[in-house]
Amino acid sequence: MKLNKENINVFRNQIQDKLNELDIGLKLNLGNCTFTDDNATFKLDIVVDGGKSKEQQDLLAIADIYKLDTTITVKGFKLVGYKSRSSKKPFIVSKVGTDDRFIISTRQAEDFFKKEIAHA
Repeated sequence: MKLNKENINVFRNQIQDKLNELDIGLKLNLGNCTFTDDNATFKLDIVVDGGKSKEQQDLLAIADIYKLDTTITVKGFKLVGYKSRSSKKPFIVSKVGTDDRFIISTRQAEDFFKKEIAHA
């Protein structure tokens, strides 16, 4: 058997399902994967229950610089994270009431979540 993108995705889903079953007081998430035909390496992110992920911590740090309000909901969306390595669409928003997450540009984040003009 050779590893490829399709079977790596199947393995990722199966491994993540097993990680979700563990009740150890930690949130375990599989991250990026690098692979060859014979070998795969996944990054594993571990967050203490109730703790903030790196994306959430980065959002809190950058929100002050852009004067963004991270506490409000605008048109059913809430700012939930910031991807520091993404230059085009670094902000992550979540649709309230679902697990759906979307990425938006800095301009979009400022247009909707700026403290002076933010509207609920």
